[in-house]
Amino acid sequence: MQRTGTSTPLDFHHYFQPVYDLTEMRVIGFEALMRGRTNLPPSELMLKAKEQNRLIEVDAESVEKAIATFFSAEDQLNGDETLFVNVFPETLGSKRFLDVMRTVRNRYGDRCRRVVFEINETVVQAGMWHTPEFATAIDRIRLYGFQLAMDDVGEGTTNFRKMIELAPDYFKLDKFFAGGICRSERVRHFISLLVDYCRGHTRLILEGIENEEQCRTAMELGIASGQGYWLGKPAPLDNFLRISHKCERDEVHKE
Repeated sequence: MQRTGTSTPLDFHHYFQPVYDLTEMRVIGFEALMRGRTNLPPSELMLKAKEQNRLIEVDAESVEKAIATFFSAEDQLNGDETLFVNVFPETLGSKRFLDVMRTVRNRYGDRCRRVVFEINETVVQAGMWHTPEFATAIDRIRLYGFQLAMDDVGEGTTNFRKMIELAPDYFKLDKFFAGGICRSERVRHFISLLVDYCRGHTRLILEGIENEEQCRTAMELGIASGQGYWLGKPAPLDNFLRISHKCERDEVHKE
């Protein structure tokens, strides 16, 4: 993204991190992660955008760019992978985001079902969940055939009421749970309760899996899907197209 004038140009691209089916140990999707071309961390990139009053603009452009990158490689994918794209609640309720959704829907049609909007939660934007604009955006997402995920469940401003009312297609458990899954009985008990709650209507993804023991324990508790450095590090999408999905985790570990 390049701009002239008083605003600092915010140039970015995306890396993609694989999401695995833990039972079959195969890639079922990717999360698009923003990366600045000058090694600027995503948090700082979005902070700069906010300082320039361009948060919605940059966030919406990131969504559209990530989706375009994903579908540009469609003929080299298996055809059933899902793309997870992060979006702020403030962006979700904006006219700019509605325009992006219409554009993507017109361009890709029914393939939009493979796109999951992953709602980022921040304390600053907690009030956006209760606005008419947010409710309209959620309705439009469903109407156009996109899917929804709640990110960092157990962290941020997530609460049980939001989990029930939003009824997303995915819950992404915060990495705190992966960190405690092997050493805390309370963590394992909470995860078991959530697995029972999700059964039959919501897919549960454990983020932050960093070793085999965490992965194995997650599987024993009934978690269907996982994401983390042990399974696959974020990389350009092309990196995942050059190797078989089923052996990808082993290939990454050889690096």
